[in-house]
Amino acid sequence: MDRCNRLVDVGRRQFLRGGAFAAAGVATAVALPAQAQTKAAPGLALVEYPSNKLANIADLKPNEPFDVGYPDENAPGVLLKLGMKVEGGAGPDGDIVGFSTICPHKGFPLNYNAEDRTLNCPGHYSRFDCEAGG
Repeated sequence: MDRCNRLVDVGRRQFLRGGAFAAAGVATAVALPAQAQTKAAPGLALVEYPSNKLANIADLKPNEPFDVGYPDENAPGVLLKLGMKVEGGAGPDGDIVGFSTICPHKGFPLNYNAEDRTLNCPGHYSRFDCEAGG
């Protein structure tokens, strides 16, 4: 019986030791290829958009969206004259802003709400504040 207990005890130790080595080997095998494949992120690219005349300032009415296509006619957007100076605003009063009318998350068309001056996504209910840069 004593011999049997020693064999079982040795077998158990060898099993645990082998399991520990196997776990260490798997962890190393998983970690090393991931590190070898890691690449530096590409640098930011400067994108220049064309300078196009989209509208006459006189055609813009406060709080009424003016539909535009920019940077080309297939890219729907909107110009808004907010009637108050905002950060990044254009025009002599700094109150004209422009936005894409395509949701950046899912591509749904955005709708303008004149009451709170937001562009709203009907697909996932995001709201973009036109006075705060979207």
